[in-house]
Amino acid sequence: MVEEKINTQKLEGVSGWLLVFIISLFLSLVFIGSQVFGNYSTYTSSGIGFILLILFIFQTILIGISLVLIIEKKKIAMIWVTIYLGYTAILNIIVGVILYNINPETASSQALQLIWGIVLSIIWLFYFFQSERIKNTLVK
Repeated sequence: MVEEKINTQKLEGVSGWLLVFIISLFLSLVFIGSQVFGNYSTYTSSGIGFILLILFIFQTILIGISLVLIIEKKKIAMIWVTIYLGYTAILNIIVGVILYNINPETASSQALQLIWGIVLSIIWLFYFFQSERIKNTLVK
């Protein structure tokens, strides 16, 4: 009887893996903020650093928009999350190439971080397109 009740329960709302995704977005904001403000002079002292600063600011904007739309349970959040995750995967590649050109000796650790970032983006994309919770939550 209990098992039947669990199976018929509709997955919806901001919990489960969706909550994990939201927490990861907040952590990303903290990480980007610490990177930018902790190394602000590095980002403003060179052309490449300034370009990275602009790219990180744009990523922060995408995170903010995605967070607000998910919390408000807007259907359009799917589009913004897809843009954010695709942008993040591309940004990981760009940053990896730039860091490799600056210091090739750390290429193996940078490659691992690059691959991990892309894999995480792909996993989250699959989740957003396959999840019953997402389909039942983002309905407005």
